[in-house]
Parts: sequence; C-alpha cells; structure tokens
Amino acid sequence: RKFTLKDPGNNNNDLALSLDDIEKNMLVFRLKSMLEQIESNEKQIEFYLPLNEKFAEDNKDENKAYGLKSSVLISTPPVSQRFG
Repeated sequence: RKFTLKDPGNNNNDLALSLDDIEKNMLVFRLKSMLEQIESNEKQIEFYLPLNEKFAEDNKDENKAYGLKSSVLISTPPVSQRFG
C-alpha cells in the first residue's frame, strides 16, 4: 500500500516511511474497521474519540449537539433574497 502519513508538527516528516508493509496493512485495516463501526453506530465515535473533558460543555439538554439546539442546521435567507 502506498500512502503518506504527515507529521502535523513537521510536514516534511512522513511517518508512513517508518512503517513496513505489514504495519501499513494493519493500520489500513484498523482505520477501515473503525470507520465501519462508527458508520453502523455513531455512538461508537465516543469509544474511538473520547470527549476531552477540558473542552466539554455542560450539556443539560440531551438534544444539543456541539452547543446547538439540534444537530440540524437550518439556513433561512434574509427577506430581500426570498422568492415570492
């Protein structure tokens, strides 16, 4: 498998070069498996990417997502741009 894995702190450093073919294949398998688990049950994201308590918001309303009243964003154009 051919891919790059750039170091966020140093773009010139390709971490994939430090992996052999078996390690690259295992990494690809694990990432695909993780994405499939999250797609089948979005609650799984909390297992793979736990909430950083330092940045957690006090969320008493269970329907809030990222501090929004709902996870659905509705864009309403200003009156001057509406049709009719």
